Amino acid sequence: MTHSRFTTATVTCPQCGKTFEARRWRTLVVEENHEAAAAASEGNLTTVKCPHCSAEVELEYPFVLVSTVRRAILHYLPSSADELNEKTIRPYLEDDLHLADAIADSSGVRGEPFTLRFTAQMSDFIEKLMILADGLDDRVVELMKHVAREHGRAAGMPIDHVRYYREGERQLVLAYDDKTELLGAQDFDRAMHDRVKASISNLPEGMIVDGKWAAEVFAGLTAEAH
Repeated sequence: MTHSRFTTATVTCPQCGKTFEARRWRTLVVEENHEAAAAASEGNLTTVKCPHCSAEVELEYPFVLVSTVRRAILHYLPSSADELNEKTIRPYLEDDLHLADAIADSSGVRGEPFTLRFTAQMSDFIEKLMILADGLDDRVVELMKHVAREHGRAAGMPIDHVRYYREGERQLVLAYDDKTELLGAQDFDRAMHDRVKASISNLPEGMIVDGKWAAEVFAGLTAEAH
C-alpha cells in the first residue's frame, strides 16, 4: 500500500497563456518516489514545465514529505515565518497521527515515533531535508547555528542568518548578511554535533525548530548552567 497522495490541477502558463494539467503533491513518501523526493530536496517539487512553451511555472502550495526510514514528517506551509506558530499548525497534527499509524499498520512495524517538523520558507525546508538525509539532529544543528551567529556578530560581522549546507561530501555552515550575501563558510563540526547531543540529556522538542527556537533554548540552557 502506498501513502503518497497528489491531485491534478489546471494551470495557466504565464508565458504563453495556454493551460495544462499538473500534479500537486499533498503527501510525498520519500521511499515510494525517489525522483519526486530528489526534486523536493532541490526545491523543485512545486515547479512544473509548460508542455507548450517549456516555461517553468512555480506552483506554491503546501505539502508534506515523509521519510519512513528517518522516521520524519516534514511540512512545507508557504507563509511568512511570523505566521507559522502552534495555532496555525494544529489543524495538521491529527492527519499526521493518522498517517503515521497507517504507515505502521501497512508495514507491520511500529518502530520509533515520527518526528514532526513545520517550515514556512522553501530554503528552510531544503535545509531540513539535508539535515535529515545526513542523519543529524536538527535541534542540535540549530543550536550550533545560533552559537556561530552570535560569535560572528560579537566579532563585528553583520550576520543576519546562518545555514547548514552540503557541497559534495563536505558539510558546511554558511553565514549571510541581510542581503543574502555570503560572508563566510566553515566546515560543519560533526564531532561537536555528537558531543552536544550527548551532553544535553533533555533537549527540548518542538515542531517548529528554527532560529527563534534555538535562541530561546540556548538562553534557557545558559540560565541553568549559572
